[in-house]
Amino acid sequence: NFIDCVIKRNNQAYCVEFDNYIIKLPSRMNNYLTDYENKEVVLGIRPENISVARKDDNENVIELYIDIAEMTGADCYMYGTLNNKKIIANVSSNQNIESDKNYKLKLDIDRIHIFDKINERLICD
Repeated sequence: NFIDCVIKRNNQAYCVEFDNYIIKLPSRMNNYLTDYENKEVVLGIRPENISVARKDDNENVIELYIDIAEMTGADCYMYGTLNNKKIIANVSSNQNIESDKNYKLKLDIDRIHIFDKINERLICD
């Protein structure tokens, strides 16, 4: 999954912003992001690093309309669209995921990758 976003600084922490979402980034990325503040980048995250958010999850959560929920045994692939790009999440099939519904999904920020939008090189992960 690749999401176009902008790097912002909030106090001492960096975050990415897209579609009215703010995703806090791990502090280990700070030194790599200083030259990218207020610039467009691409956030990359694998489908298995996105989970269905719990009711008490408030940080690093996005809402996604799921067009298709595909059960494949122990897994459920959730297909939706965000920021005009297709997003895929791979979650456990025991969560009763249904197509044509909105779900809040949590991004595992310890597993994300930030890429330079122009040259597509990895900035940090």
